[in-house]
Amino acid sequence: TRCFSIQFRFAADASRHAKNLADLFPYQQNFILCVDDRIDVWSKDPHVIMARSYEFWKDGVDINNSSGQSYNKEQNIGRDNDRFLGCLGRLLSQIHEQYYQAVSEDESKANVVHCVRKCRKSILAGHTICFAGSSSNVVTPQSSLVLLVEALGGKVVHSVEQCSVCIVLGKENDLVQKARESDKFCTSMQWVTDSAL
Repeated sequence: TRCFSIQFRFAADASRHAKNLADLFPYQQNFILCVDDRIDVWSKDPHVIMARSYEFWKDGVDINNSSGQSYNKEQNIGRDNDRFLGCLGRLLSQIHEQYYQAVSEDESKANVVHCVRKCRKSILAGHTICFAGSSSNVVTPQSSLVLLVEALGGKVVHSVEQCSVCIVLGKENDLVQKARESDKFCTSMQWVTDSAL
């Protein structure tokens, strides 16, 4: 049985403030897949799958959270029931199977990125997503939340009127209430990260 090798290496260049896959694998990358809790630092690299970050301090503040608020506390995330790793394992197994199926058909055309896109391309296709709630001010065009929605085929919009799905970040506010009154589907970011798997 063939499987992906697991290697832990440091891929960041401090001068670029971004991780670069070519620093690790300069010659061939068609069989490489990275799992990281930050996809924004990879400059939209298609080889990266976002994993939910593990917060040791439940009320801690992410160093990248400019609001200074405790994101975990407001989201009320129950880590005791976290099933993320199981979902991630099933996704990686599916990608693994598709990759080696492609290798058996034509090794020169096998590419793990094509397998990832095949698994994800229709998850949020046709949906428009907006962010609302007390922590929505931390969302920027390059934030990992936006990049994940786009990777799943969704389109991020900036008004409740244009969205089909409203992602609630933090405590509910007037925008969330407006979305509910308009019969928009309101959910948490955990729904998006779970959908990615």
